[in-house]
Amino acid sequence: VLGIEYGNAREFDRSKAVVERARSAAVAASAPDLLANVECLLASTLGDQLQPDAGLALFATAIARLDTTRDSGVLAACLHMRADLHAQLGKPEPMLADAQAALAHLGTPRPDQRVLANSIGAVVAEAYGRLGRMADAVATYEASVADLEATGRGNTTRAAVRLNNFSRMLYQAGQWARAAEVA
Repeated sequence: VLGIEYGNAREFDRSKAVVERARSAAVAASAPDLLANVECLLASTLGDQLQPDAGLALFATAIARLDTTRDSGVLAACLHMRADLHAQLGKPEPMLADAQAALAHLGTPRPDQRVLANSIGAVVAEAYGRLGRMADAVATYEASVADLEATGRGNTTRAAVRLNNFSRMLYQAGQWARAAEVA
């Protein structure tokens, strides 16, 4: 968590150092699921540090490890992070493939996985939009916003960001009046 928060604060060197320590601890504990999770966090950090090739290579290693252990929640989170890196790189096809695979691995999310599933759904919506599949993008954003409302998260920062992105997608889809209503 500290590694993630340092990354969110754009303190990438500190983030990387914390995640590297977590990686060493996971290796020492012989915990393959934990190691893969930490490697995905490190891969994401590498992407943030403008080292996308190194990040993608580490994602591939970690995801391959998770494919053998079958921790679907961690695998879904790793695929989500890799989809985000593909988004940063302007690659909507692999972005969509990873996000859809993440949702497939997650299956019906447990209550503690609903936020993750919702975030992945937003990545799917964005990928659809980048691919020009506007009807799919709008429908997926509608489902994401409805899910936030259904889980009592309709008045959160996450919901505000989602509504802003949904409004932008509606505008891009030529639904200007509806975009203004959502915004």
